[in-house]
Amino acid sequence: MKNLVVILLTLICGVTQASTIEEAWELQRNGNVKAAIAAYEPFAQQDSVRALTELGILYESKEINDLPKAFYYYKRAADLGGLWATYNVGSIAAEGKLGLTDYDTAEEYTGRAAKQGLLLAMTRLTMLFQGPLYKRDLDNNIKRYWAISAYQHGNFLTAHDVSMMSMNKPVEAKAWLLAYILAGEKKIPMESMRRNLRYDNELQKQQVEKEAQAIYRTFNSLTPAPPFPWRK
Repeated sequence: MKNLVVILLTLICGVTQASTIEEAWELQRNGNVKAAIAAYEPFAQQDSVRALTELGILYESKEINDLPKAFYYYKRAADLGGLWATYNVGSIAAEGKLGLTDYDTAEEYTGRAAKQGLLLAMTRLTMLFQGPLYKRDLDNNIKRYWAISAYQHGNFLTAHDVSMMSMNKPVEAKAWLLAYILAGEKKIPMESMRRNLRYDNELQKQQVEKEAQAIYRTFNSLTPAPPFPWRK
């Protein structure tokens, strides 16, 4: 009943003062973007990470499409520890959405989100370090670390990246490729890749299969952090 009153007031007046942040969320969930923005503002002034993050999302939405303002709110939430906001600061910086590509900021904020357990951030770091951030030998170790971490958190695709990084170690490279197949075959066809996986001899095949099974047991063994812990 309380939520119905909030929605009716919004339809009549165009905006309403939410007494709780859940009422602001209800406005957002029902597509009342401008009313939701106004409702979140008082909570944002109190440095609510949730309100700041949702304001970033609302300003980035197609209804408002004000990316500089979205970035402002994301940055405030990120510096208060907001996970999704932290990822988005890194993402906007990496993609140059504000007109300037900033890989230092991208690395810093995406790294923060990855360390907090956000799977998307781990995956993005893997891509960044094999592209724009690949500047030194150390980067290959960092990329490998985050690719393995992403696999352990449920992204089977990054096992292929690890395989490619291990080409100078044939058993390890093939083991990671087989671990990629094992984790991904329930989602996409892998028959041709299985057929194309070649072994030098029977001993190598046994070594690869043993190592691949050990790797595969780590797949999805860790739980990613939820980007919106307040959303139910």
